[in-house]
Amino acid sequence: MLKVKYWEVAGDSVRLDYVEKLLKEMGLSEVCKVDLKEGTIRVSVRYDPFYAEKARIRRLIHLVDSDELREQLNHLLKMMEDASVYTTVVVAEIPGAAWRLKTHLEMISKRVDDARSRAPGIKAMMKKVDSYIKEYLRVRSKNVE
Repeated sequence: MLKVKYWEVAGDSVRLDYVEKLLKEMGLSEVCKVDLKEGTIRVSVRYDPFYAEKARIRRLIHLVDSDELREQLNHLLKMMEDASVYTTVVVAEIPGAAWRLKTHLEMISKRVDDARSRAPGIKAMMKKVDSYIKEYLRVRSKNVE
């Protein structure tokens, strides 16, 4: 994923594999993309364990006619969005850039770890809501006929 290039930071050359090592240590390597462009390092983080499920919940919100159920689905959707992390860190060639990058990545790592810890509970709740909605739609279709 990363090409080994050099990045000058205050006269010292820092290899991009240092950034790769940081990402692996923090458990972010599978959710990050690193770019080196015009003297800046850009780390894009995308952690969204519920990407497909969020689209399905948005469609379901329009299918149900109960305000209470729609409100519950919106609450579940908000919980899913809160368990997602989308952010970008850009660090330029300035003194202390490696330290700043590490500090930002540590904060992002905490956010991703928090989101990962919430994911199993949300998945369990999704299964319950899923079965409830299927039953709701089945009963509703019988009442329409």
